[in-house]
Amino acid sequence: MIKGIANVVFKVSDINRSCDFFEKKLGLKIAYREANWAEVDLDAVHLGLMQAEPAGGARNPFLSLLVDDINATVATLKERGVEFSRSANSSPSTTPTAISLNCSRLPSNGGNQV
Repeated sequence: MIKGIANVVFKVSDINRSCDFFEKKLGLKIAYREANWAEVDLDAVHLGLMQAEPAGGARNPFLSLLVDDINATVATLKERGVEFSRSANSSPSTTPTAISLNCSRLPSNGGNQV
């Protein structure tokens, strides 16, 4: 039987830049790494990063990250150089406890935004 989600996969153009973003900017742990594949540990779910072309684009998923304090999290991420495409307080991509990432805006796909 299905128990839950094992991982969600984002196609990225540069696995090194993507791992750097998730590890150094967002403060998450890289749980597994190969030449063209990495897994970001999100507790119950792993986010798979697969280096492949075309990367990003409209068919890539959004990922919502649960946070304990939206304002403190946004402030910390801004200090680390993360740019927000909209105000975290009014954006439909955020809720009081979550921040959404769009794969097409990841650093290796030409952006540095959440």
